[in-house]
Amino acid sequence: MQPPAKLKIEIRHFTERDYDVFASVRQRVMPEYPMTASELRFYDQQLPEKCKSERFFACVRREIVAFGDYHQSPFAYHPQKFDVGVFVLPEFQSKGIGTELYEYVAQKLQPFDPITLRSFAREDYQQSLRFLAKRGFHETMRAWESRLDIKSFDFSRYAGHVGKVEASGIKIIPLSQIPRTPERDRKLYELDLILSEDVPHPDPFTPLEYENFLERFIENPGFFPEAYQIAMDGDEYIGMSNLWKSQANRDLQNGLTGVKREYRRKGIALAMKLKNLQVVKEQGYPLIKTWNESNNRGMLSINEEMGFVKQPSWISFAKDLPASGPP
Repeated sequence: MQPPAKLKIEIRHFTERDYDVFASVRQRVMPEYPMTASELRFYDQQLPEKCKSERFFACVRREIVAFGDYHQSPFAYHPQKFDVGVFVLPEFQSKGIGTELYEYVAQKLQPFDPITLRSFAREDYQQSLRFLAKRGFHETMRAWESRLDIKSFDFSRYAGHVGKVEASGIKIIPLSQIPRTPERDRKLYELDLILSEDVPHPDPFTPLEYENFLERFIENPGFFPEAYQIAMDGDEYIGMSNLWKSQANRDLQNGLTGVKREYRRKGIALAMKLKNLQVVKEQGYPLIKTWNESNNRGMLSINEEMGFVKQPSWISFAKDLPASGPP
């Protein structure tokens, strides 16, 4: 019996006109994590100028069946380290398309003399795990995804908790109630930097520039100031917890929840999350998704106590390359 003929694919560059079809193909590949064309365009536009990126489509008989890309993370920037990804429609997987597209992306990276490629996959995406292992990628970090059914959350278990924290002198105020001024935005940026330094990363954290922070977060289409709590000791910002909207559905994503080191273990993080939950439950949102590094017991414990249910973890991978060598 003859093996099936190899599909002939055409690879073309992504263009500004492709955002709608990109959103559609992406949703078919990752149906649990939809994004609209406008959201995808926004994040492309907010990538700092120093970060290189390029996206490609693989087509069979002019039909887009896969996309691949490389980009540099603004939060873990290194001029010779790149995040790469290849995503193939389910009905076209195991036909050599992912391999050909990956090799094309790798070839496009050669002029930049990459020293490390990074990628990710969910632990139950067995085909993706095999694909990465075959190409020499190794695991660098795991992050649990957890989900909370907002409608079933029982506030009575935490009666008095927020009041107890606030009675200690800590104010918890949504960003929607803090007038926007240059001073407020600067304090928000500086707090975000301090807290982000303590978030586990597989690579060293690199901060955004101030103006890029404002554009990426405050101007974000998912910005939800009513569910962006700030903990204050006097006029000092000492903690934050924020939720982000999606244009694709009513699910929410937890962004950054954290408290300055000297204020930890005082129940402040839980109090901020409870205040956010009150807001979103009243507005009828159904679900919150969050991600926590597998060894971050402090935040994992809070989420487990609140009833977040663990999902399969997301695994970060890396592949180290010889200097001046092909990927």
